[in-house]
Order: sequence, then C-alpha cells, then structure tokens
Amino acid sequence: MKRPLIIILSSILISAAVFFSSCAIESIDALSTFTFQFTLIFDSDHFDKGAPDTSWDFTHLEDYKEYRDNKGRINEAKILHLNYWIDSLILERGGVFDPDTSAPVEFEFIRYSLQFAKLKPGRDSNSRNINDYEPDSLEVVHLLVEFSNVNIKDFYRNPGHIIIVPERAALLISEALKTKPYFFTITEYSRLKDQPPEESKRRFPLIQARYDMVIRFDVDL
Repeated sequence: MKRPLIIILSSILISAAVFFSSCAIESIDALSTFTFQFTLIFDSDHFDKGAPDTSWDFTHLEDYKEYRDNKGRINEAKILHLNYWIDSLILERGGVFDPDTSAPVEFEFIRYSLQFAKLKPGRDSNSRNINDYEPDSLEVVHLLVEFSNVNIKDFYRNPGHIIIVPERAALLISEALKTKPYFFTITEYSRLKDQPPEESKRRFPLIQARYDMVIRFDVDL
C-alpha cells in the first residue's frame, strides 16, 4: 500500500511544482511588459463636400508623448475601435440640419480606411507636416470600419456609435505601425439613399464631423 501512496504523492507534488512554475513564468512575463492606449481625436471640418466624396486625415504618432517615450520598445500596436458622429451639417439648399425638423439625410455607408504614408522626395525626415507626406503606393489600403445605412439623425451629436476593427486588419496594421508611425485615415461618404442616378453629387457646404480612434500598445520593459 505504501508504494501506490508514494506514487500518488509524487504525482501531486510534481503537478503542484509545474503549476507554480507556470504561474511564476506568467508573473515574470506580466512584469516584463505593460500595455497603454490612447485616443486619436479627429475634428473633420470639411467645406463644399458632397455625396459621394472622400476626405483624408494625416496622423504622425510622434506628435504623442506616449508614443515617443516608448517607441523603441513597442512589441505590438493595435487599432481597437473607431467612433463617429456629426456635430453640424449645412444642407445644400441652406439651413442647418435639425434632427427634429429636417428631411432625412441617409447615406448607404460611411467607410473608414487606413493607408500608410511615405515622405515626399527631399523632405525633412523629422517633419510632421501633412504636405511633406503622400500615400505609400506600395502599401495596401486597410479597411478599418464601415457604418452601414447611416441616418444622420441617429449620429447627430451622438458619440455612441463604436465599431471594433476586425482582428485580421488590426494585426496587419500592427506590424507596420512598429516602423511606420505615420498614416492617412480615409473617410468615404457614399451616395445618399434618395439620390437619383442622374445626380452625380449632392452638395453639402459644410460637414463638421468627428471620429475617435483608439490605439493600444504593448511595450517591453
């Protein structure tokens, strides 16, 4: 009877040793990295825009202290989600859009994509001026999120529309962000749902929109 008991006790001790060893390794790993995230805020004020139409916003992560302090130790950079809303909309025939009294304004979609940038020839590598950068044609355009069937009434001064960036796109962007901290965010407005085929563009003298993009960084200590 003693031998089986010894075997059982040995197995328990070995299992316990493996368990605590695993916990210790996880604790060490947790202490060797840390995670932080911050929000990129875009105030997109566009004059004489329309449907359909496209806008470009430029981001250089060197503008953010959190990135500058940790850029040499970034293990992963991941765009998590994006939030969009409209602050003000001037209608083609005059007047400010009013969610209670204006006729519906509905887009088939509003789409956000990302394309990495590159310096224009001869420009200062330390520049953060959008005019010194251009889209990198060797980089693919990554679709971030798409808001479908957008009724402006629902998005008017309402920041509660958050869409998570798909995992596959987030991982592809993560790899590039480690070495290319500058990119364009492309906003694409579709045609309006009630827009006749013969009407090539519905004009809006002013669109004041806002979108927030949250980026998470895992950093090695």
